[in-house]
Amino acid sequence: MSSERNDPVIEVALLGAGFIADHHIAALRRVPHVQIVGVCDLSRTRAERLAAQADGATAHTDLGQLLSEQKPQVVHLLTPPPAHFAPARQILDAGIAVFAEKPLAIRSDDCQTLNALATERGVSLGVAHNFLFSPPYERLTRDLQAGRLGRLDQIDVVWNKPLPQVQAGPFGGWLFREPGNVLFEVGPHSFAHLVHLVGPPDRIEAEASDPVRLPNDLVFYRRWEAHGQAGSTGVRLRFSFINGYPEHYIHVRGSTASAIVDFELNSYVLRENARDLLDFDRFATSFHQAKEELAQATATLGSFVLSKVGLPFEGGPYQTSITRATRQFYLGLGSALDPRLSPLLAAEAIRLAEAITRSPRLATPPVSRATKPPARTPAATTSAALPVTVSTTPASVLVLGGTGFIGRALVRRLRAEGLGVRALVRDLGGYAELLAAEGAELVKGDFTDTPSVQAAMSGITHMFHLARGYGQTWDDYRRLDIEPTRRLAELCLQHDVQMLYTSSIAIYSGGRPNDTITEDTPPGPGNVRFDPYARAKVEIERILLDLHRARGLKVVILRPGIVIGRGGSPYHWGVGAWPYPSICRLWGDGTTPLPFVLVDDCADAMVRAMKTPRADGGSFNLVGEPRLTGGSYLDAFERLAGIKIRRLPVPPWQRFAQDIAKYGMKTLAGTERYRPSYDYYVGMSGRARYSPEKAKRELGWQPSDSVEHIVQEGIAAPVAEFVK
Repeated sequence: MSSERNDPVIEVALLGAGFIADHHIAALRRVPHVQIVGVCDLSRTRAERLAAQADGATAHTDLGQLLSEQKPQVVHLLTPPPAHFAPARQILDAGIAVFAEKPLAIRSDDCQTLNALATERGVSLGVAHNFLFSPPYERLTRDLQAGRLGRLDQIDVVWNKPLPQVQAGPFGGWLFREPGNVLFEVGPHSFAHLVHLVGPPDRIEAEASDPVRLPNDLVFYRRWEAHGQAGSTGVRLRFSFINGYPEHYIHVRGSTASAIVDFELNSYVLRENARDLLDFDRFATSFHQAKEELAQATATLGSFVLSKVGLPFEGGPYQTSITRATRQFYLGLGSALDPRLSPLLAAEAIRLAEAITRSPRLATPPVSRATKPPARTPAATTSAALPVTVSTTPASVLVLGGTGFIGRALVRRLRAEGLGVRALVRDLGGYAELLAAEGAELVKGDFTDTPSVQAAMSGITHMFHLARGYGQTWDDYRRLDIEPTRRLAELCLQHDVQMLYTSSIAIYSGGRPNDTITEDTPPGPGNVRFDPYARAKVEIERILLDLHRARGLKVVILRPGIVIGRGGSPYHWGVGAWPYPSICRLWGDGTTPLPFVLVDDCADAMVRAMKTPRADGGSFNLVGEPRLTGGSYLDAFERLAGIKIRRLPVPPWQRFAQDIAKYGMKTLAGTERYRPSYDYYVGMSGRARYSPEKAKRELGWQPSDSVEHIVQEGIAAPVAEFVK
């Protein structure tokens, strides 16, 4: 970042390339005289993706190498909570400042140790409890300091938000290892608020309820409540991780007024008596509140829109709080930090988590699952292939993406066929444990890390490639999906292995009601132009089939339809977009039969393709006979879940108009963009018929065509798993 004055540039590195790192990069762009020089992550692919967003930054997989080669003045610590203490100590010991995402560490004693080390080395140590910098929360603290609420009587801090990991995993990680770990992951947001407002409570009591048993047999408590006293102020903390309407707020009651900070709505309301009689006073209070909320909602939306067109606004509420916390850290760097960034506050927040989890009243957990989880094994620390469990049958099939929804069903089917399976996984816990329970051999690696795949090829005759790269730009898809798959194809040629590649029917334009989509139907031009996912699938298919024709690559292309079944979320985006669990924005009007296919039927077709020699060089659309519409799917969902889903039929022209508006904003901002395609949205309505005839004819495949069976396996089972 260039400087208009002669202030020295502060060189910064990021440790950890997860989702929060993108927010830190966005925040650093708002801080003058800062340059990102390096990114470090155990995954080189993730490190390179993030480094590409910061001009001149280098990617590393070793912290010591990053510190010695790049010599940053500040490191942003963005790793998972249990991986905070050791790297923070290493960085501080090297005389480098640390700006850590909460929690600073998962033990209060470790927080104190890091604070003492930072003081000894004379470097800054800040902790980003970013919601302390939310503008509505700052208004609350100003009113408290001004005495507008009087003497504090009660503070309630509420975090009622779904936790996606409860349904999607990974289940074997630190988060679920002990019941209270979630309070060290999520809880510090709320604990920091309480400590900042009234200090540590004098006493605290807690209980945990609503336990569920996870697929790996661990128990997770979805509801926690703690209450106590801080001086003369009553305090209560509530956490609910159940699917439902998201709430995150602080309610403060004082002797002269009350106030609510709503972090979800990005609003602050102060309720105080007016000068009028009771009924007029109620009207005045309600009118003032409505006016305040309207003004704040308008400002929030305006700031978001203006930030999207590249004007100097901080963005949405979450990004704003991170940006402000980051800016305050650099303003105080080398001197006195804002008290909200203090490691001592962070230590007190963790001490509160320790107190709550020390002896809570725990509800009785549900009965253990019938399937016994596999024995736990130490997690690997490198990306090299590392066998963890060994099947009695030598592995001949390698599955990439085996922990995914379709991948898990495929591994079950392969094992049921008596085949030895080796699964390449990033994480040896979570869903990987279920693969091991099926008798699959696990190796640690990533399909983008070609050497880890190479090490897993011994004895393999068939490779199922269900993994995919993720990104925001076409360059991301090229680096993280297309090129890694090209390298995998070269490995398959080298080892004489057949690749069965999972593409998607998303490549087609299926919007014309009189069309029948077959394997000979060309990709939709609008899909390829507008949707980088579909474009990447088309490009990968072309590469693989070219290698088949030119060099004899053994390959089969498999294009699943709308896959539903056990282990998959019933909130399926093949039916419509789900901005919230209670709202489905249907693709079209919901009256068109859609190409649903049960996940077990899909896995059956994939195994049949592997066993059918004449399938080599071919492609197959794995779709069932159209039996259910989007509307009938939602009817069954509502009936089985006992809930009401708000249905919003969205015609193609409306989606197209909305994306044209977004396209215009991104064009003004100068960011990478994809020109919207009207044909793409017409195709999303699925009005064409997708034919399964080739797969049925050449593979002997018979997908279920019983509506009752499809509803039971494809809707009832996922509802029972995900809507609890």
